[in-house]
Amino acid sequence: MEFPVAGVTANPWLLALTGFAVGTCGGFLGIGGAFIATPALNLLGFPMAYAIGTDLAHIMGNSLVTAALHRRLGNVDLRAALLMVLGTVPGVELGAQAVLALEQAGLVGGVVRWTYALLLTAIALLMARDHLARRRDV
Repeated sequence: MEFPVAGVTANPWLLALTGFAVGTCGGFLGIGGAFIATPALNLLGFPMAYAIGTDLAHIMGNSLVTAALHRRLGNVDLRAALLMVLGTVPGVELGAQAVLALEQAGLVGGVVRWTYALLLTAIALLMARDHLARRRDV
């Protein structure tokens, strides 16, 4: 399927499968899934800036559906969520400006890929440390 805005042709089934994986992560793990969708879009041929922007639009829908479900289940603390939004708004603006600057310098793909890799590695190490600490306490 042709995606003229990004200048890409990609398999719609792979895009739907990516959406399914992200939705499962959102519902089961409480994560937005950007760590799956943005790299997947990039691997499907979307330039990094388009992969980021497209995934942000996708996250909005995914987040609304998942948050509504968890709110019905009583799992949402709106006060905490609203306080987090106060930090999210300037953070998104800063991140978007960084992507634009990196794109103009021709560095966005490499910098974002390495940032992802380092961030995911740090998260994995912290989660492994936390898991091992909890196992010792039991």
